[in-house]
Amino acid sequence: MENKLQQASFDYQHCYSVWQLLSELYLDNELEQQTLVYLAQRLKNTEFSLVQLEQMLLTQVHPVLHWNLLSVAGEWTYFEATSLQDAINDYLTEQQSVRGKLKHLVTWPWRRYSQTLVSQDWLRVKALYEDLKP
Repeated sequence: MENKLQQASFDYQHCYSVWQLLSELYLDNELEQQTLVYLAQRLKNTEFSLVQLEQMLLTQVHPVLHWNLLSVAGEWTYFEATSLQDAINDYLTEQQSVRGKLKHLVTWPWRRYSQTLVSQDWLRVKALYEDLKP
Protein backbone atom coordinates (compact mmCIF):
# COMPACT_ATOMS: atom_id res chain seq x y z
CA MET A 1 0.00 0.00 0.00
CA GLU A 2 2.91 2.41 0.68
CA ASN A 3 3.79 2.44 -3.03
CA LYS A 4 0.21 3.08 -4.06
CA LEU A 5 0.72 6.84 -4.46
CA GLN A 6 3.80 6.30 -6.59
CA GLN A 7 2.13 4.09 -9.19
CA ALA A 8 1.83 5.84 -12.55
CA SER A 9 -1.61 4.39 -13.17
CA PHE A 10 -2.97 5.22 -9.73
CA ASP A 11 -6.54 6.51 -9.81
CA TYR A 12 -6.47 9.79 -7.90
CA GLN A 13 -10.23 9.64 -7.48
CA HIS A 14 -9.53 7.81 -4.20
CA CYS A 15 -7.68 10.91 -3.01
CA TYR A 16 -10.40 13.51 -3.55
CA SER A 17 -11.99 13.29 -0.10
CA VAL A 18 -8.55 13.32 1.53
CA TRP A 19 -7.52 16.38 -0.48
CA GLN A 20 -10.66 18.13 0.74
CA LEU A 21 -9.86 17.27 4.36
CA LEU A 22 -6.23 18.35 4.08
CA SER A 23 -7.28 21.62 2.44
CA GLU A 24 -8.71 22.68 5.82
CA LEU A 25 -5.13 23.36 6.91
CA TYR A 26 -4.96 26.18 4.32
CA LEU A 27 -8.03 28.13 5.35
CA ASP A 28 -7.72 31.66 6.68
CA ASN A 29 -9.21 30.84 10.06
CA GLU A 30 -7.66 29.45 13.22
CA LEU A 31 -8.30 25.71 13.52
CA GLU A 32 -10.00 24.84 16.78
CA GLN A 33 -9.35 21.61 18.68
CA GLN A 34 -12.69 20.12 17.60
CA THR A 35 -11.81 20.70 13.95
CA LEU A 36 -8.42 19.06 14.41
CA VAL A 37 -10.06 16.05 16.09
CA TYR A 38 -12.59 15.84 13.24
CA LEU A 39 -9.78 15.91 10.66
CA ALA A 40 -7.81 13.22 12.49
CA GLN A 41 -10.87 10.97 12.78
CA ARG A 42 -11.84 11.37 9.13
CA LEU A 43 -8.26 10.80 7.94
CA LYS A 44 -7.95 7.70 10.16
CA ASN A 45 -11.04 6.27 8.44
CA THR A 46 -9.47 6.48 4.98
CA GLU A 47 -7.59 3.68 3.24
CA PHE A 48 -4.31 5.61 3.51
CA SER A 49 -1.56 5.34 6.10
CA LEU A 50 -0.26 8.38 7.96
CA VAL A 51 2.88 8.31 5.79
CA GLN A 52 0.74 8.37 2.64
CA LEU A 53 -1.44 11.17 4.01
CA GLU A 54 1.60 13.30 4.74
CA GLN A 55 2.95 12.57 1.26
CA MET A 56 -0.40 13.70 -0.20
CA LEU A 57 -0.27 16.87 1.89
CA LEU A 58 3.25 17.79 0.81
CA THR A 59 3.22 16.68 -2.84
CA GLN A 60 -0.37 17.19 -3.94
CA VAL A 61 -2.27 19.61 -1.71
CA HIS A 62 0.46 21.99 -0.54
CA PRO A 63 1.87 22.83 -4.00
CA VAL A 64 -1.60 23.94 -5.09
CA LEU A 65 -2.88 25.68 -1.96
CA HIS A 66 0.27 27.25 -0.51
CA TRP A 67 -0.55 30.52 -2.32
CA ASN A 68 -3.70 30.84 -0.24
CA LEU A 69 -1.45 31.48 2.76
CA LEU A 70 -0.54 34.83 1.16
CA SER A 71 -4.11 35.87 0.51
CA VAL A 72 -5.53 38.85 2.40
CA ALA A 73 -8.83 38.78 0.50
CA GLY A 74 -11.09 37.91 3.41
CA GLU A 75 -11.69 34.66 5.24
CA TRP A 76 -11.99 31.42 3.27
CA THR A 77 -14.28 28.89 4.91
CA TYR A 78 -13.72 26.03 2.44
CA PHE A 79 -12.32 25.15 -0.96
CA GLU A 80 -14.91 24.08 -3.51
CA ALA A 81 -14.35 20.34 -4.09
CA THR A 82 -14.43 20.27 -7.89
CA SER A 83 -12.13 23.29 -8.21
CA LEU A 84 -9.70 21.74 -5.72
CA GLN A 85 -9.71 18.41 -7.57
CA ASP A 86 -9.20 20.12 -10.92
CA ALA A 87 -6.36 22.28 -9.58
CA ILE A 88 -4.51 19.32 -8.06
CA ASN A 89 -5.06 17.13 -11.14
CA ASP A 90 -3.77 19.98 -13.33
CA TYR A 91 -0.73 20.39 -11.07
CA LEU A 92 0.03 16.66 -11.17
CA THR A 93 -0.29 16.63 -14.96
CA GLU A 94 1.86 19.76 -15.29
CA GLN A 95 4.61 18.13 -13.22
CA GLN A 96 5.17 15.69 -16.08
CA SER A 97 6.39 18.53 -18.33
CA VAL A 98 9.69 20.40 -18.31
CA ARG A 99 7.79 23.66 -17.75
CA GLY A 100 6.04 22.17 -14.72
CA LYS A 101 9.28 20.91 -13.25
CA LEU A 102 10.94 24.32 -13.71
CA LYS A 103 7.97 26.09 -12.11
CA HIS A 104 8.15 23.64 -9.21
CA LEU A 105 11.86 24.36 -8.80
CA VAL A 106 11.42 28.16 -8.93
CA THR A 107 8.63 28.19 -6.33
CA TRP A 108 10.45 25.77 -4.01
CA PRO A 109 11.74 28.41 -1.53
CA TRP A 110 8.25 29.81 -0.92
CA ARG A 111 6.66 26.35 -0.78
CA ARG A 112 9.29 25.24 1.74
CA TYR A 113 8.74 28.33 3.91
CA SER A 114 4.95 28.10 3.65
CA GLN A 115 5.06 24.51 4.90
CA THR A 116 6.07 25.93 8.26
CA LEU A 117 2.82 27.93 8.30
CA VAL A 118 0.73 24.75 8.28
CA SER A 119 3.15 22.40 10.03
CA GLN A 120 1.94 23.16 13.57
CA ASP A 121 -1.65 22.25 12.72
CA TRP A 122 -0.50 19.19 10.78
CA LEU A 123 1.61 18.02 13.75
CA ARG A 124 -1.44 18.37 16.00
CA VAL A 125 -3.59 16.38 13.54
CA LYS A 126 -0.89 13.70 13.33
CA ALA A 127 -0.72 13.38 17.12
CA LEU A 128 -4.50 13.05 17.35
CA TYR A 129 -4.48 10.54 14.48
CA GLU A 130 -1.88 8.40 16.22
CA ASP A 131 -3.89 8.47 19.47
CA LEU A 132 -6.99 7.08 17.76
CA LYS A 133 -7.71 3.37 18.00
CA PRO A 134 -7.49 1.44 14.69
